[in-house]
Amino acid sequence: MKHRKTWIIAALLLMLLLLTACGTEQSPEIEGDMKPHFMVNGRLYWASTHPSGTMPESFQYAGDIVEEVEETPVSDWTSYGHPAGTKVYLDPEKPHQAWIGGGNRSYRYHTEDAGRDYVRHDGDLYVYLGSVNAVADEYYDAYENWDYIVNIQNYATTYVGDTVFEEYDSYPVQELGSNAFTQPHGVYVYEKDPDILFAAFENEGWVYVKVKP
Repeated sequence: MKHRKTWIIAALLLMLLLLTACGTEQSPEIEGDMKPHFMVNGRLYWASTHPSGTMPESFQYAGDIVEEVEETPVSDWTSYGHPAGTKVYLDPEKPHQAWIGGGNRSYRYHTEDAGRDYVRHDGDLYVYLGSVNAVADEYYDAYENWDYIVNIQNYATTYVGDTVFEEYDSYPVQELGSNAFTQPHGVYVYEKDPDILFAAFENEGWVYVKVKP
């Protein structure tokens, strides 16, 4: 019986070592888990999280990726996640967007700023607090004071209209234009601070902060 207990303990220790080894082998995959992106004309373009749809005709072939790298690119026409030869399409009127592929297999990419969620009101852009960097200095105060989504019944607000969807990964240009909500959301100005908007569906309000120049 004593030898049997010793064997069981040894087996358990072996299993523990094997599990530890497996966990160690998986860590490099986690460290390298970034969305595909590439650099062209000094700008980094990141894969959109929204449906791409059809590439607009205004985007024209601009060149090929010349090198795939293992980290964030620092020189033009290099990419993380796309091999050399990948075709890139650009529109000089929309430098915040790029497309790759071509034909029926085209995918939209965007600069970091254009990938955030915006609403335009009274000529100003407001950005959804949940789509900006948590360490961005210009929004630090808002992060300290607000959740991303709140119950607007708890705040004094003025309704100004409903959002109008324009285009993903873009900067809205019309009053109450949105690059995120495909369905209308009510827009409410916080009466105590006009730099805060709520884009609301029923009582849930997404907190938007006026973009600082």
